[in-house]
Amino acid sequence: ELVRLTPYTTVAPGLLLEKIKRIRANGWGLEQEEVVLGYCSVAVPLFTSSRTLVGALSIAAPIHRANVTAYATALTEVSRRMSSSNLIN
Repeated sequence: ELVRLTPYTTVAPGLLLEKIKRIRANGWGLEQEEVVLGYCSVAVPLFTSSRTLVGALSIAAPIHRANVTAYATALTEVSRRMSSSNLIN
C-alpha cells in the first residue's frame, strides 16, 4: 500500500506506472510537492560504465525558485560523465 504524504502524492498504482514510464523515456524524474509541500525534486539514475544501476542523483528545492529544466540538464550531464568514467564500479 502506498502512503499519501501530501495531497499530491501519487498512490494509485496505475498512475505510478505511467510516471515510471515517463521517467524512463525522459531519463530523469520530477516530483512536485509529493513528499513535502512547497518543494520539488529532480532526479537521474546513476549507472556504472557497464550500465548497471547503482544509485541516483537528485536536487530538491522550493518550488518558487526551482528551475526544473536547468536541474534536469545539469544532473543528466553529471550522471553521463560519472557513468562514462571509471569512478563508479
